[in-house]
Amino acid sequence: MIKELYYTLKTLNSRPSGRDSSILRLICQSLPMYFLRNGYSLPPLNLYLSVNSSCNLKCKMCDIGQDDINGSFYRNIAKEEKADLSFELIKKIIDEVSVFKPTVHVCCVEPLLYKDIGRVCRYISDKGMNVDLLTNGLLLENKTEEIVYGRVRNLWVSLDGPPDIHDSIRGVKGAFELIRKGLVKINDLKKSTGLRLPVLNCYFVTSNYNYFCLEDFIKSIYGFGFKRILISHMNFITKELSEEHNAKFGDKYISYPANISKVDPLAVDTDVLYEQVKKIKRSYIPLCKGDIIFSPSLGRKGLRDYYHNHRIIVTRTTCFIPWGSAQINADGEMIIFSRCLPLNCGNIKDKSFFELWNGAKMREFRKDLQRYHYFPACSRCIGIL
Repeated sequence: MIKELYYTLKTLNSRPSGRDSSILRLICQSLPMYFLRNGYSLPPLNLYLSVNSSCNLKCKMCDIGQDDINGSFYRNIAKEEKADLSFELIKKIIDEVSVFKPTVHVCCVEPLLYKDIGRVCRYISDKGMNVDLLTNGLLLENKTEEIVYGRVRNLWVSLDGPPDIHDSIRGVKGAFELIRKGLVKINDLKKSTGLRLPVLNCYFVTSNYNYFCLEDFIKSIYGFGFKRILISHMNFITKELSEEHNAKFGDKYISYPANISKVDPLAVDTDVLYEQVKKIKRSYIPLCKGDIIFSPSLGRKGLRDYYHNHRIIVTRTTCFIPWGSAQINADGEMIIFSRCLPLNCGNIKDKSFFELWNGAKMREFRKDLQRYHYFPACSRCIGIL
């Protein structure tokens, strides 16, 4: 119990929100998971708001970028019918959740494609909540004023390698340079106005296309002004994991392969990756002038198991996500999380946030997680890393 509570609190603090929540709030948030068996939870600490279901890149490690309509990630948030959350519906959501003040993560699929993104961020911050924005960065140069004057607290920009490698992974030539120009413009505007926000952060996903160049990557972003660099191991569901899951739980929670169509975890030379991680930890934290976070932080054996032995759980065995986070999709559906099993918990257009948050489907899912701790499809999901 104590060990699991420790990892729960660690998880709440390690997600890329940058918010310093009080220890008391973290403890209170985790208590229902351990002591309530009716599936109810306190209001979430994090709200993920998928303002649209469109993207402007072709990322190799993404179901949506590869237009893999059968992938779990695609089924969860992109759907075959593209959608945008209306500003009026966003206002309704934010007005409801403002009473408990979660961190609002504006994300999915590419939020800078949303025409009123600055207006959305301002509305959230005006309600007294922290706004985090996760973007692929391609439109930063065009959206600088909306981001800065929208009072975004943390701007997370996805970068996956030095220029040529990043562009190859993302499927757009010149993408790295566009991001660099956008960050320069944001830093210049902050300096000229005396504004401290947004805090700039970098999100890097390790795969077989870039595991060998972490050191070169850190060198390539020197001077970009990042406070944090989060190096995340790829999240995925293989066909084998999906089949194993469906044999046991498919009647209730069906699983599909996720983010695996154009990447190969088995092709990662984990010894090379381990040496790259060691070099960064030893030498490059002062160089990048920011904190480097590995998610999860693994040794040589842990890395080998993560990429080559997918049934082995490398960190903890309990998922906290359904107790601590909520996600609203562009079509209004509440889901568990974009990386989780596809489960429609109801639509915000038809019911209030709280009716969905502690509704029948969400409560049943929590109770099943208390019983099983995790499902076979969960072994490489962010929820238990």
